[in-house]
Amino acid sequence: MGEMTERLLRADLSLWPQGSVANNRLGWLRLPNTTEAELRDLFAMANTIDQHSVIYVGMGGSSLGAMTMAQMKKRSGPQNGRNVIFVDSTHPNFIASLPTTDTAVVLASKSGTTTEVDTIFDFFWARMKDPSRFLVITDKDSPLEKKADERGVRRIVTTPSDVGGRYSVLTGFGTVALALLSVSMEDMAAPFTGARGADLDHAEEVALNIFNQISQGRDRLSIYSPKDLDKVPMWLEQLIAESLGKQNKGIVPLPFDDNKEALDRVSGYIEAETLHELGAKFFEWEVITALLGSLLQIDPFNEPDVAAAKAATKSILESGQFLDEPGVDISQIDRSLEAILTERDYVALGGFLNPDRYEEGLTVRDQLENKFTPHAVTYGLGPRFLHSTGQLHKGGPNTVVMAQVVESTKYEHVPIPDRNYGFAELFRAQADGDLQTLRSRGRRALRFKS
Repeated sequence: MGEMTERLLRADLSLWPQGSVANNRLGWLRLPNTTEAELRDLFAMANTIDQHSVIYVGMGGSSLGAMTMAQMKKRSGPQNGRNVIFVDSTHPNFIASLPTTDTAVVLASKSGTTTEVDTIFDFFWARMKDPSRFLVITDKDSPLEKKADERGVRRIVTTPSDVGGRYSVLTGFGTVALALLSVSMEDMAAPFTGARGADLDHAEEVALNIFNQISQGRDRLSIYSPKDLDKVPMWLEQLIAESLGKQNKGIVPLPFDDNKEALDRVSGYIEAETLHELGAKFFEWEVITALLGSLLQIDPFNEPDVAAAKAATKSILESGQFLDEPGVDISQIDRSLEAILTERDYVALGGFLNPDRYEEGLTVRDQLENKFTPHAVTYGLGPRFLHSTGQLHKGGPNTVVMAQVVESTKYEHVPIPDRNYGFAELFRAQADGDLQTLRSRGRRALRFKS
């Protein structure tokens, strides 16, 4: 085993700069040894849920790991027939369309203070008010745990406080979703046996290679996986972007990149055909990311720039002062970007759109990539990306050009209980807050309307 990996496994805090939060963020190293009893408890709990549909609400690492687990489970073996709907948007029309009949709701938030999760919890509680149909995943003693306890929800799954959200896929944030779809304990145990057998020598080699490539100016990581496992690159994107995009350093992860031969690219292929193999890749890439933080001399466990956009959103909602900026028509996006792109830039396409329009955003991304090759183009759906690549956009290399896309259609009025704003106002404030924060950090940020 390599020297850096040995130091990591013994929790040597000197790997990272003084003042890092690593002393309370290394609990993920013990997660491969999660006991069968813990997994059996979650599996038994999931089997007591009578509802056919389960809405799983979470943002960033609290949901992307769960999505990845669920996608692999559906791909690699039989399921129990339950329909799991992942929700990581506050778009009012989308929220209003979600089912409430024959439906259970899972609320997932590490901190227990995630605005999206808290407001959607209150929305469904006002409509259902059946504690047996609610499950909560959060850290012990969080505000969300307190609210869930007061409401008497069916189950509160507490997660280790020394595991950050983006490293939490092998906690309840990943395993509850797996339990909801699994038909056997073998399914539940597979990612953990895989993680215990992860190739950590290879992980250190990958970290050193990526660091050497960054040193030579190749700071874009093209991420590939089998086409029917598109959630795997999205999970890795948030892990790398939020962990390493700070202090004007980092590497730009590019899921589904079509220009892997470009001079600024490093290629990373994640091959996993089973839950066992997926568990190994989860742990290997967490190790790779932690080691890259050491090599780059940044703290891979904090997210110093994420809070700024949250604060801007809160300020807008409290003041009612939204941006008077409807945006340039999307038909002009090529011309607008052409005027400001420089040689080392990449485009971050941020779509504050109804999730039902996700594919439309992908089409725009592909068109931009074809137009501006070899410039990289990333795509994220808001507010999801605020909890993943948002840190990179604000704290990583200032080579990003944000192209925010908002809708010109009118939103439905969907009230949020006990708030003086609804989901339409929240969604709009999140878009405005992100734009304001990017510009305050000296980032080039444009708005387009679709």
